[in-house]
This record gives sequence, C-alpha cells and structure tokens, in this order.
Amino acid sequence: MKNQTYFWVLVDLCLMLTQTGVGIRVISYNGRPTVTQGQHADLTCELMETNEELIQISWQKSTRGYRANHNFFLITPSRGPSHVKGRGDRVGFIGNTTALVGSIRLGDVSLADEGVYTCIFTVFPSGPYKAEIHLNVQIPPVISVAVDTPPVVAEGQESILATCTVANAKPPADVRWSTASARQPLSLTTSTNTTLNPDDTATVRVHLRGEPSRVMHQQEVQCLVNHTTLSQQKVVPYEIDIHCEYSQ
Repeated sequence: MKNQTYFWVLVDLCLMLTQTGVGIRVISYNGRPTVTQGQHADLTCELMETNEELIQISWQKSTRGYRANHNFFLITPSRGPSHVKGRGDRVGFIGNTTALVGSIRLGDVSLADEGVYTCIFTVFPSGPYKAEIHLNVQIPPVISVAVDTPPVVAEGQESILATCTVANAKPPADVRWSTASARQPLSLTTSTNTTLNPDDTATVRVHLRGEPSRVMHQQEVQCLVNHTTLSQQKVVPYEIDIHCEYSQ
C-alpha cells in the first residue's frame, strides 16, 4: 500500500512539473530592469534544460521609439552577432552561444528605448523558446528656483515668495521647501502643482507662500529634491527677495 501511494505521488509530481512548464525554457535574471537615461542596460536571458543544437538567438522589441515587434539583433553560433537592417547600432552581445546565454547590452539608453524586449532561442529539433524583458527608463530631474513676480511688502496680502520647479522627471520627484537655514523662524506655507507630460515624465512645482515683510528679505530657504536617479538629496538654496512699494 505504501509503495502504491508513493507511486501515485511521483505521478502527480511529474504531471505538475509538466503542467508548469518545467523543462526547456528561457529565463531572465532581470526581467524588469530599470536604468537611468544615458546609462547602459544589460538584458539577460539563458536557455535551460536542453542539449539540442542551437540554431539562432534573436531579439525583438516593442518600444516607444520602435513599435513594430520585429527582429533587430541576431546571434548565430557560426557567424556571431549581427544587426538587422542597420538597426540597433548601440547593441552589443555579452552572452555566450556555447553556454546558451543570449544576453545583450544596450548603450546610451533613452526614453525611446523603454518597452518590451523578447529573447528567442531557436533550437533543433524542438523549435523556438522565448522570454520577455520589460525595460523601464528613469529620467533625472531638471531643477530650478525662481519667482515670476517679485513679492512686494503689502500688509495682509499673501504672495508667492519663490517656486521650486523640478521638470521632466520620471518618476515624479519628491519636492519640498525647508526654512531651517533661515536666520529666524518664518511663518510660511507651500502649495504643489504636478503636471504629467505626454512622454510620461512629470514636472512638479512647489510654491513657497507667505505675507511679504522686510524681515524676510535675504533670508535663506532651501528647496529639497529627492529622486530615484539621485544618490542623495539635492539641496538648492535660495535667498528671498522682498521689494518695497514706494508711494509718490
């Protein structure tokens, strides 16, 4: 009875392994890599569990800048890597056909490179096997601090004292104002406006608000910016510039 039970456990295990696709397969060690614009991206793939003859490794992509999901890079054991129709001149082969590793390196990545890359191994006699890699590109922020209209001392009227603009970042940046560096405490507030751009980048504007006074003039405040592309918090100092209204 025990042997019969053990037999059926083995049968169930084999069926489960078959149904879940264990066997010949392509795996990627970084199925959803994220890189910063201007850097390189390593797209890794490896064919597992086969001794069949490798005929070809092909790469396809469907990206922001190249919607058609056609071959753009080929590797064969006999001829090595080659670009298709002159495309992909920033692509290099960093794999090994003998070890059935089809990894590539994409240089000088831009937002147009973001999308889905498909690594396809064709082996004889069983045919093609593939895996998809979703490349995400992050964009560093462009930071500026200014004021559109210089605040003027006017009793009882709140004004925008400065605006910290963190433009065209992906993902959106975390932006805030700090008054810790001011010579004396300041009673100020902030308001935030976020604009999503057509290319999925975002521009964040944080306004520093308060009632302009002579005490505020030339006091230092700081715009603090945090973003996934920054190794540490970016601190941008700004001196508040208050104008006086003269009556004639």
